[in-house]
Amino acid sequence: NAGLGAVHGIAAPLGGVADVPHGAICAALLAPITASTIQALQRSDPTNQALARYAEVAALFGCEPHASALPAFLHQLASELGIAQLSKYGIAERDIALVAEQAARSSGAHNNPVLLEVAELAQAIRAVW
Repeated sequence: NAGLGAVHGIAAPLGGVADVPHGAICAALLAPITASTIQALQRSDPTNQALARYAEVAALFGCEPHASALPAFLHQLASELGIAQLSKYGIAERDIALVAEQAARSSGAHNNPVLLEVAELAQAIRAVW
């Protein structure tokens, strides 16, 4: 109902694979999913209003007012907050492909500003694995 995106689309099946707190999954995935989403939008729909919204959020955090500045900030923030890599929760690398496939079919993935491919979802998971 809230229009959650790909981060939550991954969090549900990933939580079924291992005993990982939902918030830990979301915090870990926010930067790579934001990066993938921005890149996909820039490729497929560079005038999409979501890019302007990402730029606005970047500016609110004191970054350059460009969408592409936001993922690096989010990555640094996760690092500073000590957000753990997902492998620390017992998620195996072999689980990534299945989780990405399940996530691609989730309502969360379909509520993302742009539909991410299974490979993009898997890449985001691997980035924080």
